[in-house]
Amino acid sequence: MATTNKKDRKVKEKSQSKGLLIIVAFSLFVILIGVFLYVVYNRGHDVKEEEELDIKVENQLSQGVIPNDFPDSFPIYPGVVIKESWTEKDGEGAGIAIAFETSDGIGEVTRYYKKELVGSGWEVTLASENPESYTASIRRDSTVGFIGITKELNETVISVALSIK
Repeated sequence: MATTNKKDRKVKEKSQSKGLLIIVAFSLFVILIGVFLYVVYNRGHDVKEEEELDIKVENQLSQGVIPNDFPDSFPIYPGVVIKESWTEKDGEGAGIAIAFETSDGIGEVTRYYKKELVGSGWEVTLASENPESYTASIRRDSTVGFIGITKELNETVISVALSIK
């Protein structure tokens, strides 16, 4: 009986560790997306004196809405729920981040995006995959970004961050 309790505790500890690891990995992914968008967005811009800057910046955080500037060519997994989207625009382009959720498995969602991104004219320039996540750097024309697919509890989360010029 003591052996069974020890086994139960070890299984519970492993499950808790796995959940924490997923949360930490997703948080790092979101931070990396933000840094990437900042670097890509600001790459190639000249530094100007403050008095020369006349840039109008618009920020918009929405729930359940795909931003107007989101590329029509980007495939959207069938039946997803749009959890949140964020857009920032200025005179030179837009940065967009959007999070979708589905109850479908991560393998099915990953297979869909691997096929549909390429089929829609997107170039996958760098990808990393394991049984619990898929991350890819993507590009189409002057739009660059990332897609991340992770498993969280009973949902598969699809996170997309794009820099549109």
